[in-house]
Amino acid sequence: AMIALERGDAQGALESVDLLQSHYSTIEHCPLMLWLRGQASLLQEGADVSEWTFVDQVQRRAQRTPTSEWMNSLLVATRIDLLASGEFGRAQRVVESSRKSNAMPLRIARARVKLLTGDNDTAIAKTAVILEQHGLPPRTQLDALLISAVAYLRAGAPEKANKDAREALRIVEAHELSSPLRTIP
Repeated sequence: AMIALERGDAQGALESVDLLQSHYSTIEHCPLMLWLRGQASLLQEGADVSEWTFVDQVQRRAQRTPTSEWMNSLLVATRIDLLASGEFGRAQRVVESSRKSNAMPLRIARARVKLLTGDNDTAIAKTAVILEQHGLPPRTQLDALLISAVAYLRAGAPEKANKDAREALRIVEAHELSSPLRTIP
């Protein structure tokens, strides 16, 4: 499903996730499967429909066994990303309601919302803190670099933007990741 998403194949991603449908109640990574559905939905339907579909899917699975904070934050961050593609005000409200968690998916989502609402300085500051950490997964590093590059460009620092963009390109090529590019203006 993830490979299909990277190729821009929403239908292929959904078909792969559908194979696991009977396991939603038992798999710890149910939020990851919902994230995949949310990303595929965004590719297919657009922001408004995707966010409502995603919320409905999460609510239908709310009775399942609780999962880790990181996985739960992935669900909130996915909703923020779906909203951030078109409804900045609602995305900001979801960000505000998730202040208790400091899990990485939410930290990336918060920085993305700051970028999309024009608060470039805060987006730069938030991504700088993220990028200082060692051992970041490539997708997390790529998300932070892309947000940082655009924020630096908008803030009038093209040298820093180019540096981050070159590093982002290196990750895209080394890991064949393209889906994070869809969340950046």
